[in-house]
Amino acid sequence: MNKKKICVLGMGYVGLPLSVALSNYYEVFGYDYNNERISQLQKGFDKNRIITEDDLLSQSINFTSKEDCIQNSNIVIVTVPTPVNSDNTPDVSYLEKASRTIGQQFSYIKKRSFRPIVLFESTTFPGCTEEICVPIIEEFSNLKCGEGFDIGYSPERTNFGDNNHNLESIVKVIAAQNKSVLNEIAEVYSKIIKAGVYIAPSIKIAEAAKVIENIQRDINISLMNELLIIFDRLNIDTNQVLKVAETKWNFVPFKPGLVGGHCIPVDPYYLTYIAEKKGYKSKIILSGRQINDQMYEFIVKKVEELSENLLDFPGNKSDINILVLGLAFKKNVTDTRNSQVIKLVRGLTDIGYKVEVEDPLVNVNEIYSYQLNIRNKDKVNYDIVILAVDHDIFINQGYESIKNLISDTGILIDLNSTFYDYDHKNESILYWSP
Repeated sequence: MNKKKICVLGMGYVGLPLSVALSNYYEVFGYDYNNERISQLQKGFDKNRIITEDDLLSQSINFTSKEDCIQNSNIVIVTVPTPVNSDNTPDVSYLEKASRTIGQQFSYIKKRSFRPIVLFESTTFPGCTEEICVPIIEEFSNLKCGEGFDIGYSPERTNFGDNNHNLESIVKVIAAQNKSVLNEIAEVYSKIIKAGVYIAPSIKIAEAAKVIENIQRDINISLMNELLIIFDRLNIDTNQVLKVAETKWNFVPFKPGLVGGHCIPVDPYYLTYIAEKKGYKSKIILSGRQINDQMYEFIVKKVEELSENLLDFPGNKSDINILVLGLAFKKNVTDTRNSQVIKLVRGLTDIGYKVEVEDPLVNVNEIYSYQLNIRNKDKVNYDIVILAVDHDIFINQGYESIKNLISDTGILIDLNSTFYDYDHKNESILYWSP
C-alpha cells in the first residue's frame, strides 16, 4: 500500500464511495462531523445504500469525526454539499466551514516533511475555489497557497443509482495550480478511475465545465417539459412525437419529467449568480429552471382533469384515494433532496385529495418528517396510482402488480412512461403518461 495518507471530508454520496475506492491503495481517513453517521459506517451500515455492508467492513478506512486526521494527511479531499439558499443564491457555507477546519488543522503542525494538497470536489461557480476557499485556508493556517499547501479541483461526476456510470467508469476531470500538483493528483485518481483522467487548463475552467454539464441537462429537460405542456393542449401524444423525431440522426433524445436532487435543480443558480455579479442576467438558464421547478403543478392539474372527466365521483376530491409510488428524486436512490414528488404530493393534498405514499428505498421516518401519509400495505383499490419514480423494485414487480392496486375504473399515471409500450386498449383502467 502507498504510504500517502488521504483524508476525505464528508461521508455522503460523493465522499464515501471515493473513500472506499482509494482505500485499496492508500491509508484513508473518512471524516464527517456527524457522529451518528460515523458510528453507522464503522458498523458497516450505509443509510444511502450505495456501499454494501461487506464492502464497508472489508475496507480499512479510518472513519472518524475527529478533525485532527487532517493534520498529517498528504491529500485532503473536500466533498461537502453546495446547496442554494431560499432565494436561490449559492450557499457556500459548507465549503467555508471545511476551509476553516482545514486551515485550523494545518496551523497545528509547524514543520512537516511534505506539502499537503487540498483537493475540492464540490460543484461550485467558477472562481470559488481560488477566491473563497483558498483565502480562508490561508487565514486560518497562516500558510500561503503554493508554499505551505497546494490546491486542486476535481468535480464529482458520478450518476448515483446508475450502475453503468459509477465512479470508475466516468472520466475524471482534474485541475491544479501547477504541473507538479497536477501530476500528483493524476497519479492518485488514475489508480481508481478506469475511464482515465482529463486535465483541464485551469481550476476555473474545471469548475465551469462541471456546472454547465448539469445546466445543459436541465435546459434540455425543460424543453421537453414545455413541449409536453403544448402537445397536451393540442391533444397530441408526446411520446409518439418524440419517437418520430428521434428517427433523425441529429435529434437529441431527452424525455419530459420531474427534475429534483442536489445537482440539476441547484447548479444552474451557481452560474447565474456569478454571471449577475459580472453584470449579466441569464435568460435561457433561468427560464428553463422555472419550467422544471413548476412541472409538478402541471401534473397536479392533469390529475384534476383526468379524475373529473373519468372517475364516477360527485366532484368531491376528498372521496378520491391516490397512491404515489416513489418519493426519492430519481430511481434507485434513497435521496429525497429537492424531490419534485414531495411538491406533487403536497399539491394534491392541498386541493383535497387523499394521498398516500410508498417508497421502499426511503426511510419511513424521513417520509413522516415531510408530514406525508404512508401507504397501508394491505390497502388496494386506489382510484389513482401515480408511478412517480421508476425504482427497479417497482418495475420488477411487474405491470400487473401495480395495476392490481387500482380500482376497476381507476387511473394509472406513469410519469416516466415505464409501461407506455404495454397494450392498454382493452383495460378498464385509464393509462396516462407524459
